Amino acid sequence: PPPPPPPPPHFQAEDGIRDRRKSLVGSEMCIRDSGWRDGTNAKFQLSFKYRFLNPEGRLIEGVPFFSRVYFGYTQTSLWDLGEPSAPFFDTSYRPSLFYRHDRLTVWGNGRGRLWGQIGIDHESNGKAGDDSRSYNTIYVQPVLEIDRAIGSAHLTVEPRLWAYVGDLSENPDIAEYRGYGHLRLAVTGRAEWQIAATGRVGTSGKGSLQVDLTYPMDRILLRTFDAFLYAQYFNGWSESLLGYDERLPWQLRIGISVVR
Repeated sequence: PPPPPPPPPHFQAEDGIRDRRKSLVGSEMCIRDSGWRDGTNAKFQLSFKYRFLNPEGRLIEGVPFFSRVYFGYTQTSLWDLGEPSAPFFDTSYRPSLFYRHDRLTVWGNGRGRLWGQIGIDHESNGKAGDDSRSYNTIYVQPVLEIDRAIGSAHLTVEPRLWAYVGDLSENPDIAEYRGYGHLRLAVTGRAEWQIAATGRVGTSGKGSLQVDLTYPMDRILLRTFDAFLYAQYFNGWSESLLGYDERLPWQLRIGISVVR
């Protein structure tokens, strides 16, 4: 049979990195500043994923499975700018190892795509004593993408389900606040604006909602600054790992995202 048609433009880039042959296939750095509710605060996040083996290398010819194995890392800090000396309230460190398949199936002349990943994830805050928090999960994350799903806009539906494994003694009731999964929905317009919402509900009924809005800065700065204007709304429980069992007032932050 003839080969499948190429995917639509939304599928060409992978997390902001257009050269898919490089080992560092995706990265993001988000600076989210000027949060307000109970004082000024900021949220900083740095993420990347790394593919160990070149999918076009000779070593992969005999074991193609490993061409889809990645190491990922995310670091998130909440910065309390309203306090003397502006300390970091909490920082979480999140390494992961996962298998990712970028095209499980494609249909409609490339209009739709199903892909996903499965892996193991660790998160801790690097603190000692009573402030120490950590847990491990194994997860599965299918992703459905449909081009022109809402008029000319692109729709992404991204559920993630996980199970806790190992020691939970530092935060034994974390499932009451973070649950066993979340759902992310994103709509991207042809002008490359994007609105995304991520929701989760814990076993106690306590959950959270995060809404992210991004717009490319090069569209308003004569294509001289390759980043995104960023606004984030968060409401609910467990925004930080240290305060996983706390609900703070809703937060609104405005800043810059290098990629999304």
